[in-house]
Amino acid sequence: MAETAKDYLLAYGYQEFPDGRFRKLGKRTQIWQPTEGGWLRFEVGPNGDEVPEAHSVAESHQSVSGLDKSQNPEAFNFVYPEEEVAAIYKAASEAAAAGWPESPSG
Repeated sequence: MAETAKDYLLAYGYQEFPDGRFRKLGKRTQIWQPTEGGWLRFEVGPNGDEVPEAHSVAESHQSVSGLDKSQNPEAFNFVYPEEEVAAIYKAASEAAAAGWPESPSG
């Protein structure tokens, strides 16, 4: 039985690539990379580049407006917790197995 985010990503149809990232072939969807403390998430940009996606605004920057992840990376947390990624893809893989259309909320 799958228990980790990696297990659930694989169960949902992601494949692990030599660069360590997990991608779902034929789908323009999130790319995941394991890192210390969890996972890094990337979105596919308009030119096919893999753009880091922030998880949340850092505590120290909660009241700052006009932040941009490319200009102010220190203002963001980029690591998605293992438990959160596992929960997203556990639900998605179970829904897919039950015949629901694809759409993980991650």
